[in-house]
Amino acid sequence: MVEFPEVQAWLSDVQGTTWAAWFQAVISAAAILAAVWIASSQGRRGEKSLRKEREEVVRNASELADRILAGLDLAVERLAGRHQGQARSNAGLAATRMAVETLATYNFAVVRDAAVVSNIHVIVHSAFVVLSQIDDLEGASSSASTQPLGLERPKASLEIVRRAVEHLKTMKG
Repeated sequence: MVEFPEVQAWLSDVQGTTWAAWFQAVISAAAILAAVWIASSQGRRGEKSLRKEREEVVRNASELADRILAGLDLAVERLAGRHQGQARSNAGLAATRMAVETLATYNFAVVRDAAVVSNIHVIVHSAFVVLSQIDDLEGASSSASTQPLGLERPKASLEIVRRAVEHLKTMKG
């Protein structure tokens, strides 16, 4: 065993109150280190939980955006088909409109990536534009006009929605 005569001499000269002060200093340092470790551990767990929450919000928004895109696709196809003599059907359009409104009211505060939030806003805005254009065309098609429906605008707006939805799938919250 290695001996340190200076340390042994000092330890033998230490009085009771000095021992108490040293003991308190060591315990205080250990308590500070434990507090730092606990705070760091909780911070990592909190960040991991927040990251999972962000990913879930983006995943849910992406799934909803897919449903919106499918509904808008179907509505434009039906509108084109109606022009060709098919029956009018608005069954899916109300659900699509509700899905767009739901996505518009999502709370994206947890998503820190501004590009993701901006992309979702593009989807919502463009989807509302397509819905408005469909409404306008339905109004025009219900009149006695035999003019061909101008589907270029809703198809172009639908393409913006499609690209934004595809881009959203590649993003992380």
